[in-house]
Amino acid sequence: MIGKWHSKRVIIDKMSGNNFSYHGEMCISFASIPNFEKVQPRSKPYISLDLREEGFLISKDKEYRFSQKYYLRLFTKRFDVLFKNKLPFFSMNRFVKLQKIDHQCNLDHYLGQIITINKFSFLIKLNVSGPRKKYYLKAVYKRQ
Repeated sequence: MIGKWHSKRVIIDKMSGNNFSYHGEMCISFASIPNFEKVQPRSKPYISLDLREEGFLISKDKEYRFSQKYYLRLFTKRFDVLFKNKLPFFSMNRFVKLQKIDHQCNLDHYLGQIITINKFSFLIKLNVSGPRKKYYLKAVYKRQ
C-alpha cells in the first residue's frame, strides 16, 4: 500500500456532455502527524497514512493541473479513507476483492466500487450525482 502508484482515469460529465481523461501519480506515505486525534482507551490502534495525488486532467485540447489529498487509517482488517478535513469518506475491508462505496456528502451522492485486481493494481468505478454535478468516473491505479 505504501509507495507510488500510477493513476489513469476517465470522467464522463453527464451534465455538460464533456469527457475528461487524467494521468498522474498517487503517493501513500506514513503521516507527518501520527494520529489525527487522541485514541480512546478502548479503541483499536491504527497507523496514520497520507495519500496525495497529483496529475493532469485533459479535456479536448486543454490540460489542467490537478491535486487532492486524503488521510488513511490502517487497521488490522480494514482501512478508513478520510477527506482532507478528516471527515470519513468510506471504509474498506483489507481482504475483500470487491468493495462498495456509498457515501452521502450534503446533497451529493457517491455510489460505486473498488475492485482489487491484484497486489499491484486496483480499479475504482464511481457515479456521483447531486444538484450541480452528475458524472461517472473510472480510475485504474498501478503500483510503480
